[in-house]
Amino acid sequence: MSSAQLVSRELYGGALRANVPKRFDDVSKFRQVPDHQEVFADAESDQSIIVELNQLVEVDDQKAPMYYLEDLLETMDAQNVQIIRCGTLEAQQMPNLKPEYVKCYAIAQCEVSKFREQACNAIQIFLGVVRLKEVGTDLVIHVNAPVSFSPESSSSGRTVINAEQTQELVNGVLQSLSISD
Repeated sequence: MSSAQLVSRELYGGALRANVPKRFDDVSKFRQVPDHQEVFADAESDQSIIVELNQLVEVDDQKAPMYYLEDLLETMDAQNVQIIRCGTLEAQQMPNLKPEYVKCYAIAQCEVSKFREQACNAIQIFLGVVRLKEVGTDLVIHVNAPVSFSPESSSSGRTVINAEQTQELVNGVLQSLSISD
């Protein structure tokens, strides 16, 4: 299951664009999605891509990814959280964005239950933040990728995408992300 079949998707009515694998569905077509989010999901693998426009938070630039990650982990009632890595994204990783934008990320692995089930699945989360200070906005991108499914989970039997393919997915989104001026 390669993420090679990418399609350019308009986000927020064309204000942003990003490449998303063709196999990912626009979640807003079958359930309500908040106006500040664009959500895409792959039913076969339970992977998801979420792009959010949030009010700029008053934290140091390098702490912004952890701020959003901690909020996400709390919302998901995540257990056994391991922070894998935090850092800065280089200009070549997001070539369509202005070099002066602060671009940073955090990667974590944790266990979460789907639909508040008892069974927990292990997932990896990539969370990137682009700080658009001139408009008071944080652009937050998170890719959620299951690492393993509990046999008791409603997702049991779904395809687990390997780490290399997940990294391809993340890179594809980041490298293609653009903002219309």
